[in-house]
Amino acid sequence: MAVDRDLERLKQIKHIVVLMMENRSFDHMLGYLKRDSMADVDGLNGNETNPDNNGVPVPVFEFGDDQYAFHRPNEPFDESLDPKHGHEDVAIQLEDGNQGFVKNFIDKRKPPPDWRNLPMGHYAAKHVRVYDFLAHQYCVCDHWHSSIPGDTWENRNYALAARMAESVGAKLRPWERFAALVGLKKQWQALEHAPIYDLPAFTHQLRPEQWRWYSYDPATLRAADGYYRQLNHVDRKNFAYVNRKVIVEAQKLLEELIEFQDSFLDDATKTGEHGQLHQRARARSGLERRPPALRHSFRPAARARALPRARSQPRLERHPVRDHLRRARRLLRPRRAAAGRVR
Repeated sequence: MAVDRDLERLKQIKHIVVLMMENRSFDHMLGYLKRDSMADVDGLNGNETNPDNNGVPVPVFEFGDDQYAFHRPNEPFDESLDPKHGHEDVAIQLEDGNQGFVKNFIDKRKPPPDWRNLPMGHYAAKHVRVYDFLAHQYCVCDHWHSSIPGDTWENRNYALAARMAESVGAKLRPWERFAALVGLKKQWQALEHAPIYDLPAFTHQLRPEQWRWYSYDPATLRAADGYYRQLNHVDRKNFAYVNRKVIVEAQKLLEELIEFQDSFLDDATKTGEHGQLHQRARARSGLERRPPALRHSFRPAARARALPRARSQPRLERHPVRDHLRRARRLLRPRRAAAGRVR
């Protein structure tokens, strides 16, 4: 039987990393590559234009050295200069062969005159040095398109579950009139539109030890898939930070019940809980040979205290929820008075 070389090469891949980012077009992020030593990339020629609301052509331009995002100076969370990306707005932007971006931006955002051309700005290698390196080293897909011509969560749901769905809050709609009567209509509508869904994600097709979800928040996956919001399916070891070192201590304490203590950087350097060092330690302890039902009830050997030979078995790991609450109580407990009688 002939050996399938492509299949054999595929078997050599140990990890597949999928990086999910925010809404950006290819031309906006990597369109510069066509004029920067990669002529075969279907990117920007430099003469593309978009008409403004008066029909005046607005040409593409490269951002300045200190321009990285659509927000006002010193206001990183400002969205007044962020082009709209809902269904209706995208439909206008795509009219006549992508000729509606500037017009829609001016109509909806009402920007200052100096910033009316912002949708035509694009990055260069100096802005995206990591992506530039990756683009020159690996395959670049220049005809990738989003699943839905719409906003963030619809496309996230397609990436996670290959379908769209109404938010869980949509079920609250029949009670909106009652909420209005008690003066809570605004808050009720916020609940209705909260990005929380109940879709079966692709992770159900994998074994728990085959995947991990890294994020800077309590995990987008949990917002999309209700299975992982259930207390008995929190699957703490499958959720971790991208870089735990940038998380403040208070947030670490609050999220420890649902987020694992290692991060993507730990795993990438093979020093984390899922790294090679940990796996070897587990193998030496004999923990991997225990029944699956007992496997997760023991403290990992790499973190266990040294024990006498007569008691060589790893000691039982404390229940994570109980241990977390115990530490929280210690932090909140008032200090006791010094021992001794008061004279």
